[in-house]
Amino acid sequence: LKLRNEAVELIEERVVQLNRWGHDVQAPILAWFGDPGLLKRSAHLNEMRGYLAQGLKSAASVLRGLQPTNFVRWSPSALVHVGCGADPSPANEGVMAQVCKPDARTRTIAIKRGFCELRETNRVFGTNQFRLIESKLTVVLHEVFHFEDVFNSQDHWYGIDLSLKSTNEATLGSARENTDSLVGFVMGAQR
Repeated sequence: LKLRNEAVELIEERVVQLNRWGHDVQAPILAWFGDPGLLKRSAHLNEMRGYLAQGLKSAASVLRGLQPTNFVRWSPSALVHVGCGADPSPANEGVMAQVCKPDARTRTIAIKRGFCELRETNRVFGTNQFRLIESKLTVVLHEVFHFEDVFNSQDHWYGIDLSLKSTNEATLGSARENTDSLVGFVMGAQR
């Protein structure tokens, strides 16, 4: 729940920036979601502003509602009770947690063993900066962003570092809906 609270604080900071609409939020939008070029940049930024504001508002609401009972140990049947079949192959080592995207009732987040081995946060000690690495905090944000009534995000690229590297003019649509691009933007992660 400490991570939940930190995630809400980060989201609230980004919402304040979106409301002010200065360079401090426009530049990260272009970095994380692509720059379509000078002639289309303004329209892209304005579209992303609305999209992000709506999704972040939903994410903050969902996060505030999470309690310890929302987190369960992953198993092949962990998400069946909320209407989804779980990934039957626990061999996918890179996946740290899983949700059922349409699960607006229970908001169950199934945690895999690797989650427990991650560092709590990717924050640079003593600063407000975040590194481009996975942490428990990034996983919590990642899973909440998957819910259909939040961002209904996809995993085009796993990892915030790869997501940033993969963002260019040709990937605008994919970057917009990519879960770890959204996570990197919220965290303001930097190289």
